[in-house]
Amino acid sequence: MWGFLFFLDIYFIYYIFMENLKIAYYTFNLYQYEYVLPPPQNIPSGITTIYVTDNDDTEYGALQNGWDKVIKFTNFVGETDSFKMRVNISYIKTFFYEIVPELSEYDLVFMCDSNVKTLFDGWFDFYNDSINNFENFVLSAPSGYDGENADLQFELLQSQQGRWRYNLDSMNNRVNWYIEQLNEKKLYNRVMSAKYMVWSPKHNDFDFIKDLFYDESQIHIQGNIILGYLQAIHPDKVRSFYTNKNQNGEVSTHKFTNR
Repeated sequence: MWGFLFFLDIYFIYYIFMENLKIAYYTFNLYQYEYVLPPPQNIPSGITTIYVTDNDDTEYGALQNGWDKVIKFTNFVGETDSFKMRVNISYIKTFFYEIVPELSEYDLVFMCDSNVKTLFDGWFDFYNDSINNFENFVLSAPSGYDGENADLQFELLQSQQGRWRYNLDSMNNRVNWYIEQLNEKKLYNRVMSAKYMVWSPKHNDFDFIKDLFYDESQIHIQGNIILGYLQAIHPDKVRSFYTNKNQNGEVSTHKFTNR
């Protein structure tokens, strides 16, 4: 009897703790790259939704579409170089706590591209896994969206597309270096999704992983590959959540397709 009551007490404390987690859903739309959408239709309740943009029209549209916080960040306005524009997006994803300072006090900051209309089923498994393990990682993302065996080499081949031609040489050279390093250490790798990722900003190693992620993002633009590499070399800090449930989410087309 006492053991059962003790279990109930522990469960109650755990439930209250989880209920009090501060969780944000953070998206970004710079250079008017995407159409302005409301938060995903099926986003869980209790999450603070945050939209970062760089112009008045998108700011107004996001406010009208029901985002909790809309931030206009204009440091990168006027950039026209395709690669630098992508690096700037990486800055927005990595230094979110400088753009929205209160996010440094959040337990989890989920990130997603702003063209997502409906989150796919596997995202909710990823969401629950992140809540249950947020003290055990700095950065986490789903894997398995291109099959169980999709690795860095597979993703590199998938990335040989015309609109990324401006970064192909850097991408090829860096990814080949990743693969050499991982093969030497006999480390398994699995490509991960930079479209859906989450930071745990209170983790002691946050600055270390954050800097690694951004440093690599200044060399090449393939975030999925960067995540896969970081997870392989720092599995105690970067978490991969495998899911093959990636068929029923809904996204909007991009407003521009040449970046």
